[in-house]
Amino acid sequence: MSCFNLTAHGATDVGRKRARNEDAFLVVPVRAGPSIVDVVWPLDVSKCPALLAVADGVGGGDAGDIASKLALDTLRSSLQVESERSALTDALKVSVERAHGEVRRAGAAQIVGPK
Repeated sequence: MSCFNLTAHGATDVGRKRARNEDAFLVVPVRAGPSIVDVVWPLDVSKCPALLAVADGVGGGDAGDIASKLALDTLRSSLQVESERSALTDALKVSVERAHGEVRRAGAAQIVGPK
């Protein structure tokens, strides 16, 4: 079995055309069963897998920064709950679908920002 350490860093940049940064990222160690945990970095992915996620705020759209944050916050909290009930792959699928639904609902309710 090969083993390696994964060191992940995240950063976003507003770029040259936008007034605000609408992107978000998530780096979180996960375990099947006992849920998301805090670990010592660097993370040994042979012992504890990691979820690396990026949400693109689709620059220039209404409240993309809020939508991208909502997506990743929902993904993380849902995965924490679902990974205690299901296999990690199933928990991830449910969590991604839940995050997508939350962003769609927020947009439909216009709670993500002004038009």
